Amino acid sequence: MCTICLTGTIFQDHEDKHMSTFYRLKKDILLRGWDKLPFVVIDARTKKLDSVSKSMMSTLRMCDGSWDFDSIFCSGEHAQNAAKLLKQNIIEACEEGNTIAPEQEYHLDPNRFMQTIHWSLTGRCNYRCKHCFMSAPEARYGELSHETMIGIARQIGECGIPRVSLTGGEPLIRRDFLDIAAELTRQNVAITQLYTNGKLLTPEILDGLTKLHQHPTVIMSFDGVGWHDWQRGVPGAEAAANAAFELCASKGFRAHAQMTLHKDNVHTLRDTVNHLAAIGCGSMRVARVNDSGDWLSNGQGLTLSSDEYREAILDYIPHYYEDGMPLHIILLGMFSASPDEPNRYNLTPCREGCDDPNRSILFCARLTMQLYADGRPAICDELGPDFVGGLPVASDDPAAATMPLREQLTTGSPYLNLLDRRSKEIFEANPTCVACPYLRYCGGGCRAMAHQAGGTIIDRDLDTCGFFNDGWARKVMETVSRAQPEARSPYSDNPLFI
Repeated sequence: MCTICLTGTIFQDHEDKHMSTFYRLKKDILLRGWDKLPFVVIDARTKKLDSVSKSMMSTLRMCDGSWDFDSIFCSGEHAQNAAKLLKQNIIEACEEGNTIAPEQEYHLDPNRFMQTIHWSLTGRCNYRCKHCFMSAPEARYGELSHETMIGIARQIGECGIPRVSLTGGEPLIRRDFLDIAAELTRQNVAITQLYTNGKLLTPEILDGLTKLHQHPTVIMSFDGVGWHDWQRGVPGAEAAANAAFELCASKGFRAHAQMTLHKDNVHTLRDTVNHLAAIGCGSMRVARVNDSGDWLSNGQGLTLSSDEYREAILDYIPHYYEDGMPLHIILLGMFSASPDEPNRYNLTPCREGCDDPNRSILFCARLTMQLYADGRPAICDELGPDFVGGLPVASDDPAAATMPLREQLTTGSPYLNLLDRRSKEIFEANPTCVACPYLRYCGGGCRAMAHQAGGTIIDRDLDTCGFFNDGWARKVMETVSRAQPEARSPYSDNPLFI
């Protein structure tokens, strides 16, 4: 049968043979954007974030089961993008109308992006640590009510912040700990780390987190075999920490240790590393106790100087290799290595690109906001909330002024004004840094250390300066070379470090 159109042209009737192709996002994929970071793909399962182009986001927004990628309205660029997304396992083919969940659709948050909130759930603690920088035994920063804490958890979700680490004081001292964790889960926020002294860590806590599909790394202090009780100010602290590490291992939770060194416990470093590895600890961070916080009155002249600490680390590095690299270790300010890569190590003070004058003056805090127990934001633990001068995110005092989290993360807030300062301020104030060949790897050092030493945040960090200019980087490399000849760092062939 033929049909004659108005122009007289003859067409053959036939069934429509047009092929249709529809895609949708994989179920764990979310589309998000923030001020200054408008196009981001999030894997809700792994919390991995990837920034994409405007064109790619346009294609992703079409992957909702309603756009026909074979239609004349779909450009070749969209088809090419879809092919890439299929290979990356971000989208999948589907039938028409097989839509995505509402939370997967693109959402643009007006605030700036923050990857993690390091959230102090309470200023209270059940220990009396001799070096506490929060004066937790006296609950200097207090504790907010249950309702206020749930409200902050909601704000974290509303701002599109994908991760939190929970700390204190002692976070498990709160009876509503799991309620707060549940609200964070409802807000699609991953709890990536839990800082605890281990005393209150129970099977019920870990089972509760597992039921919420939260599996944070549990981070506990351990200040030396035979010395932990003394430093934590409570008899039985060491036994409780041992039990907590073993509990984490039995429940399948990763455990990480933090050790602070002073003159009386530095000799225990080797035994402590081996002991922790034997009870299920997979990684460890070691640092010297600084003269700050409660240590100013409790340190009793036990603070190691920078050079004493570095000599102790050099003495230990050969033992680390002799003992078979028992765990991943970070010896702060000196060295890091992992048994996963036995022939690789790093110099921890070294970072690339530090000579960029447009880099944030506080780049290490750019993606992590500290939130203290009284609701005030901070750049880092060492600087504290008083340094920022911002208003609290929330307060139980009806007379107190508050600034919602979104406003704290909006351009122009006291918090972001500090983060938005640039490294050129350091360079202009310190011509010695500009002339230094190590500027690229140092950038003037740690801002908190510079401030803590009595200066300002644009002064030189003389401690880090000493690592480079007093030959400690070379000494670390020579020590490793003797202990593990095959091991190399990213700087092994750099003439500045040889």
